[in-house]
Amino acid sequence: MPKEKPDLYMLFDLKPENAVKYLENKGYAITNDWREMWEDAHARAFTISKMTDIQLLKDTKQLLEKSLNEGMSAAQTKREMEKMFRKKGWWGKEILTDENGEEQVRQLGSFRRVKTIYQQNIQSAYNAGRYLKQLQNVDFAPYFQYICVLDGRTRPEHRAMHGKVFRYDDPLWQSMYPPNGWGCRCSVRQLSEKDLKELGVDVENSGDNFYKKEVVINEDTGETKEVGVFKTKDFSGKAISVQTDAGWSSNTGAAAWNIDVLAFNSIKGLPQDVKDRFISEMAQNTLSETVFKNFVKNNIKSGFMSKGLECTVTWIMPEMLKTLEKENINIKTPIVVLQDDRIGHIIGSAKVEKQKLSQDELLSLYEIINNPDERYYDYTRTNVTGLVYTRNIKNTEKCIKVCVKLNTYKSKIPVNYISTAGIVNKSSFNNGLYKKIE
Repeated sequence: MPKEKPDLYMLFDLKPENAVKYLENKGYAITNDWREMWEDAHARAFTISKMTDIQLLKDTKQLLEKSLNEGMSAAQTKREMEKMFRKKGWWGKEILTDENGEEQVRQLGSFRRVKTIYQQNIQSAYNAGRYLKQLQNVDFAPYFQYICVLDGRTRPEHRAMHGKVFRYDDPLWQSMYPPNGWGCRCSVRQLSEKDLKELGVDVENSGDNFYKKEVVINEDTGETKEVGVFKTKDFSGKAISVQTDAGWSSNTGAAAWNIDVLAFNSIKGLPQDVKDRFISEMAQNTLSETVFKNFVKNNIKSGFMSKGLECTVTWIMPEMLKTLEKENINIKTPIVVLQDDRIGHIIGSAKVEKQKLSQDELLSLYEIINNPDERYYDYTRTNVTGLVYTRNIKNTEKCIKVCVKLNTYKSKIPVNYISTAGIVNKSSFNNGLYKKIE
């Protein structure tokens, strides 16, 4: 029978590899309002409200990574964070003057903010790492059970969820996989059929009891966003509606390219050289390459079973973006994504043998896109619909071809997808549908 872990912070004496990978692969974003980084932004675009110094963001992120890697205690981590904030002048309050000459007081670092920054980022890291690990084991243990810390600080709505079991693919988990609000200490444990019998618990189906509704997140503008709501009963049998806090209606582990999009959107107003540097760092993030390779390996291990997951592979480099602009090709973001159902298409039975990539060749896609031997525009009739990146195969007239479908400014989807990849003859680019990019 699986044992309950009442508090995630009890695990700090371990080295949580999945949590570390999650935290290390967050990007960096700048925001003066948590609403600008709605929900999933916190899953990879590391941000702290009102912290606008990029270097301080990076230093804070690195300190949290150090805490996870070295098993630092909560008290030690918070002391180092406070010391760093004070040293860099990000402490106390500052007075700003707006464009109308009115003074505004802005809270910077404080003991409360140090506690919040520490708890929410570490908590999200643990739960995101746990979710990704759990997905790898759903064939054996396909049930998720909601677990609360049952003490005086637990809110009634979260307490009402304690012990409830749903299948891993129940829609409820896309909004209510913890954490579900500020200070939330809830977690999820995974159960097999045998576990269900030993525990004597039933599997629920959220069905019509789970829905989404609009809540106001900005009283000044009236802006609203969707949050997840689940109608159930508490331990006394009283009907209760469980609702995530505003800004927490998401699953940080399942979040994918939307996080990168939010990170990219957050830098749009910055000077071009700053944007270029940010995009280059994201494109050449070797930790992201590791995540991509693990994503591919896990899908192969599952027998190419698609779970509807997507993984950001890389970002299109600034030089390539400028080339596209000269050709009047407008794309919303430089983010390149791979869907898990494409993996089986590329190296599974869908490809004829002579075109099929090996696993090692598939894992090299990140490197091929960032450092190709040649690049081409992919035309359909008169319009450019995608980019093609190639890597020559030594001592042959063949190459590895990676096709990226571009989403232009008219597209509702703001990312670019790897549509296919395979081994082709170099001469195949002479059919008039491709234009080499010099």
